[in-house]
Amino acid sequence: MPYYLYKIYALLLFCAISLHIEAQDFYQSYKPDSGSFINKNIALHLENNNFIKNNEYFGDYTEGLTYIGSVFQPSLRWEITDNLTLSTGWYFRYFYEKTDFNKSIPFIRLTYSINPHMQLTLGQLNTQLNHNHIEPLYDIDRYFSQNPEYGLQFMVKNNKLSSEFYLDWEKFILHGDAAQEIINAGMVSSYLLTTYGSNNGLFAEFQATIKHKGGQGITIDAPMQTRSNISPGFRYTHAMQNNIIQKITLAAYYIQAFEMSPNNRLSAKRGFAIYPYLSLQNKYINFISSYLYGDNYFSPLGSYLFQSFSEIHQDDRLISKKRQIWASKLLFDYPITHGVLFGFKAETYYDLKAQHLDYSYGLNISLNLDVFKKHLNAQH
Repeated sequence: MPYYLYKIYALLLFCAISLHIEAQDFYQSYKPDSGSFINKNIALHLENNNFIKNNEYFGDYTEGLTYIGSVFQPSLRWEITDNLTLSTGWYFRYFYEKTDFNKSIPFIRLTYSINPHMQLTLGQLNTQLNHNHIEPLYDIDRYFSQNPEYGLQFMVKNNKLSSEFYLDWEKFILHGDAAQEIINAGMVSSYLLTTYGSNNGLFAEFQATIKHKGGQGITIDAPMQTRSNISPGFRYTHAMQNNIIQKITLAAYYIQAFEMSPNNRLSAKRGFAIYPYLSLQNKYINFISSYLYGDNYFSPLGSYLFQSFSEIHQDDRLISKKRQIWASKLLFDYPITHGVLFGFKAETYYDLKAQHLDYSYGLNISLNLDVFKKHLNAQH
């Protein structure tokens, strides 16, 4: 064999060994391990929600709509270890009288409890309703239109701190797609400052949301958009020893809105809102009365009922710079049996400046239970 072929062969061998070492170093976690143990529980889990929500909205900010349908998500949950769980199944959302599903998508969720106080989730996120955001930051109706959320979620909880950070990839794109990617992120944190007795406490609160539209290599010419809210506040809870009112909550938040897009399409780059509320609860009923004062207020994930801008008109047109909204909610929840819950809700939104009332009402029956659970014997 000519000498130069030996040199080429040696060079190729060296490159192969180098690539093999690099693959081991950097991509080892992507490789399957055929020697893993199976020694925990597997369960068939069912989630189902059958709902009707009628939004009677006739103002200038958003239009009314009735949601009536069902969400159904069967899944297999595998408890791999005491702190690692893999769930997989399918998510269906169906609006009645339609000929096909409004949404049909695989369900995958990996949950890793790093320690007793920290948890990491990849795949479909937990807390699909509103992540405990206040309503001006996160529209509850996203449950009917944008769920499920997929991405990353990190949660911390101990005696003082309760915190959640999430990243929701609302729209994923590839090169050449005729659409923008949409990424949402948020944070909800609550820190116990002090206690007054055994059942009362004062909490420092912080919430934030951000929405980004953009992406590279797409085939449409659409402006990049980034908008955000941050909201510090305080919350006081007081437990009472009677059946009529068992818990009182007083809270107040300051909300700052930021338009961070390179080409601003709003008539304001910043806005703010003040949002106090009162909550009265017992075992079955929660009554909430809130007030919002907004000045050029906008929210990328919030309901337009609270904003100064309208989603009815193009480019989020400014309708009223200042908003004053008094909102009231009556929520009733009753457990029918284990894992089955009946709910009723009625909501009013009164625009004090325009002297206009919007309202909604609805009911639902939800199921969230394990059908069966089996312990698996250890094997290689």
